[in-house]
Amino acid sequence: MYPDTPLRLIERREVERRVGYRRKRIRQLELAGKFPRRIPMSARRNLWIESEIDHWIRDHIAAARCPAVTLTRAPRLR
Repeated sequence: MYPDTPLRLIERREVERRVGYRRKRIRQLELAGKFPRRIPMSARRNLWIESEIDHWIRDHIAAARCPAVTLTRAPRLR
């Protein structure tokens, strides 16, 4: 992905705090391809890549300040 960038994973509560959405809305956006996908770590634990969440937030700030900017879909993890 990004070989020179240290990879940091964050939990759902941190994602909710950063983006201002709750679990249900985040899941809706994920399923629509409009939010970074979670990484399942176990049956009950999911994490997100911090840099993808930060990128998503920056995209939304740019779109709010410049209506001509269109939001891109979140990258799919393989």
